[in-house]
Amino acid sequence: MTKREWLLFTLHHISLIEPSSLLSFKDIILEYALNKKFPHAKIRYHAKEILLNIEKSSLGALSQEELLKVNKINQPLRFITKDDLGGRDIPYKGVKWGSKKDKDFTFDFLDTMPYWYSPLSGCFALHRCHIADIAYKWIVDKWKITDEICKKESLKNRSKYHWEQTSNRHGSEPSVEDLRTYAEKHGMFMAAGELIDSKPVFSDGEREGDRWKEYWARYRLIGADPSLPGKLVKAPPVITDNYGVFNDEYEEWVKKEKEKDFKDELLLKNDPCWVVVASYRGGSFFDRNFKVHVDSSLISPKTSKAFVSFVNSQISYVSLPIINLQHDSVLPELEFDLKKRSDYYIRKEEVTKDEEGLFELRDWLVSFYQEMPYHSFDPKYPKNGRSYFLLGMDFCNRLNVSREPIALRWRNNNNETIAYHDTWYRYYDKSEYSDYAEGYRLVVRKDAITSYLKAKKLDMIFVVTLSRQRPYLYHRDREYSYDRGTQRVYLLNSRGMLR
Repeated sequence: MTKREWLLFTLHHISLIEPSSLLSFKDIILEYALNKKFPHAKIRYHAKEILLNIEKSSLGALSQEELLKVNKINQPLRFITKDDLGGRDIPYKGVKWGSKKDKDFTFDFLDTMPYWYSPLSGCFALHRCHIADIAYKWIVDKWKITDEICKKESLKNRSKYHWEQTSNRHGSEPSVEDLRTYAEKHGMFMAAGELIDSKPVFSDGEREGDRWKEYWARYRLIGADPSLPGKLVKAPPVITDNYGVFNDEYEEWVKKEKEKDFKDELLLKNDPCWVVVASYRGGSFFDRNFKVHVDSSLISPKTSKAFVSFVNSQISYVSLPIINLQHDSVLPELEFDLKKRSDYYIRKEEVTKDEEGLFELRDWLVSFYQEMPYHSFDPKYPKNGRSYFLLGMDFCNRLNVSREPIALRWRNNNNETIAYHDTWYRYYDKSEYSDYAEGYRLVVRKDAITSYLKAKKLDMIFVVTLSRQRPYLYHRDREYSYDRGTQRVYLLNSRGMLR
C-alpha cells in the first residue's frame, strides 16, 4: 500500500505538469478513487486530484456522472454540532484498547493513539478507540498482521535500522516504515475512508467541519506538497557572506556601521531595476554568524518621511504588517486559499496603527509558512517547515499579474516576469554546528512597484535588520551574547526614488 500511495503521489505531481500524459490511464485511476471496498483516504485523495487535473486539461475526459462522484470523494455527508450530541463526544462502549489483553494486535499508546488516531476521532466526535476498532478489522482480519508477525519482523531488522528511523514519535512520520507502523498508518487511512463515507463530521469551529476539511484532511492526506517545491531550491545568491567571505575584520564587521551594508540588501548588485521587497537570509561560518531580514509595507506619503526619521532615531524595533497564510496550503492552491480561506485562516490587517495613532501601515505581501509531514525527507530541501514570501492579491489584480501554478514566478499580460521568489538551503555537513547558508526572498521589478504605488497613491517603506555575532559553538566555554539586530528604514515613492 505504501508503494501504491507513493506511485499515486508521483502521478499527482505529473498531473500538475503534463496532465494530458495521464489521460490514457484515467479509467485505472478512477477505479482507485471510487473503490468502496478499498476506502484508503490518502490514496483516494491523490487519485481524485489526478482526475480533476486531467479533466481541467482535457474537458470532457470525465463524464458528468463520473465528475460528480469524483468531487464527492472525501467530502462530509453532513455536519453535527455539540447541540446534536448533547454537549459531549460519542462515548466509547466496552473495554478500551489500553486494557484489552486478548487481541492479536495492540496499538502503540505513546505515539500512534494520541497523535495519529485522536485527531481523526475528533473529526467525528468519537473516541480514539473507535478508530482502533476499525483499523484492527483491516490489520488483523483483512491483512493478517499480528503482534507476533510484527515482533519477528522487528527482530529480523534490528541490526539494520536505529530505533529513531522506525519511530513515529509524537506522530511524526518514520523514515523507515516497519510492519507495525505500516499497519497502524494504513489502518488509520482505511478508518478515515470508512468514516467519511458513513458518519457526519463534527463541526465546532467558525466554519463547518473545519476539523476534517481544514486540518486533518489537508495535513494528513496531502502529506507533502505535490508540486515538489524542493525543486525550486537554488544556490545561495552571489553575496560574499553567503559563501563565508567577509571583507572586514570581525571587530569592524560586527559594529554594522556601514550604511551600504543595509541598503545593499534591497537592490540586486548587478541589476538595480529589481528590488528585494521581503527576505530572510542567515549563515554561520567558523567564527561568524549572521541573519538579515527585509520587510516592506505601504504608508501614506504624508507621513512616510516622518516615519523613516522616527524609526531610524529609535532603539526599539518596528514590525510591519503582513498577510499570513495557513501552513497546510500547497503551491497549486495558493491563490484559491487566499481568496476562499482568508475569513478565518488568514490574519489580514489592512491597516495597522502604532500605539499613538501617528502612522498607518498597510500590508501588501503574504507570508507563507508551509509544514507537511513528509517534507523533512526531501533530499534537496530537508526541512519540515518552509517559509515563502508571496505577492498579495491586491497587487496581482491591479497589475494583471498571475503566478505560474507550480512555481514562484509572476508574469504580466505580456508574459514578462515581474516578480520571482528565490529559496536556498546549503549545509556543508550533517553535524549540529555545520557551516551553512540558507534563506528566501521575494524580488519584484522596480517599475511594477512604482506602478502599484501610483495606483494606490501610497509610498513603500522597507525595514532592513542586520544581526551579527559569534556562532554559539564559538561561545561554548564563554558567556553567549545574542544580537537582536540593528534596523534601518528606507522609503520608495511612486517616482521610483529610494532613499
